[in-house]
Amino acid sequence: MRIPELVTWTCLGLASAGCLSVERRHPMPAAQPQVHTGEPVRAWRVQDQGEFYGEIICFSGREDREGELFVVRNRWKQDVGLIDRLGRAYRYLPHHKEPAWVGTGTLLQGARRILGAREEARLEETALSTIAEDGARAAIEASASEEKTRRTQLLNLPVRGVSAKSP
Repeated sequence: MRIPELVTWTCLGLASAGCLSVERRHPMPAAQPQVHTGEPVRAWRVQDQGEFYGEIICFSGREDREGELFVVRNRWKQDVGLIDRLGRAYRYLPHHKEPAWVGTGTLLQGARRILGAREEARLEETALSTIAEDGARAAIEASASEEKTRRTQLLNLPVRGVSAKSP
């Protein structure tokens, strides 16, 4: 191969390597999420012969039934699932974005599935004020329990130079 041919091929190779093509794409505009708010209108306790499993609170955003949503809470007042107006029950799972469908049926059947309650569990309608008072009481009890645990842990910390064994 002669030098002029080598130079020609080299220039051609460099020119093709230096080509740059640009393509611009604009992302599709994201749909704005719809936020629905509602007020609690009714509440039920899920229990069986004195054993309390949790509660259901009905939230209504509109005057018609289409806006109803039933939130299921466990005995510690944590939202653990929801039931829509069509009876579809969903349980929230840790570390998952979407809740898991657990079945379709009545409000009681959905609550049993979400809370893991026995077949004997029943719904007992209760006043919303009772649910709020129970929630405040549960928060106070949880705080007192955490404080007691913290104090116990502090009392059980080892101290240097002191042995737990008696001489």
